Amino acid sequence: MTCRCSPACTRACEQGDIAAAQRWTAYLLACRETRELREEERNRGAAFARLLSDWQPDCPPPWRSLCQQSQLAGMAWLGVRWRIALPEMALSLGYSWIESAVMAGVKLVPFGQQAAQQLILRLCDHYAAEMPRALAAPDGDIGSATPLAAIASARHEPNTLDYSVPRRSHELL
Repeated sequence: MTCRCSPACTRACEQGDIAAAQRWTAYLLACRETRELREEERNRGAAFARLLSDWQPDCPPPWRSLCQQSQLAGMAWLGVRWRIALPEMALSLGYSWIESAVMAGVKLVPFGQQAAQQLILRLCDHYAAEMPRALAAPDGDIGSATPLAAIASARHEPNTLDYSVPRRSHELL
């Protein structure tokens, strides 16, 4: 989903359309299924915005504020600014994500570094092969489907809902 949002956000950055970039950033955050995942995205954005201060100190304040909300927004803005083609930007983002996910998995399931590297290569090959199709998909097809990640994340969140059942019918009022 992240890389599919990238073309739309990148187009908004190319056109200087901050309202469209804000809409795509809000959509990306809304697709993060839990507060934990939304905060993770915002934290990556804040970290990227700190780097952006050094790399592009002339980033206009409205764009800097947007970049703080999502790493993707920052990468889209910087990619346009540095004239990095969208396919290369999306591939590098995906490769980085794949490597991070696999290496985190190695810590949970010790299947070895060699197996991890082989998995990374296979996933990266598949990712690169599907990238043209993903980038050509219409914006209306953008979505996210990571149910296991959402369930795992939801299990970390505190349960603040009161599920207690009233004992008497008059307590319902």
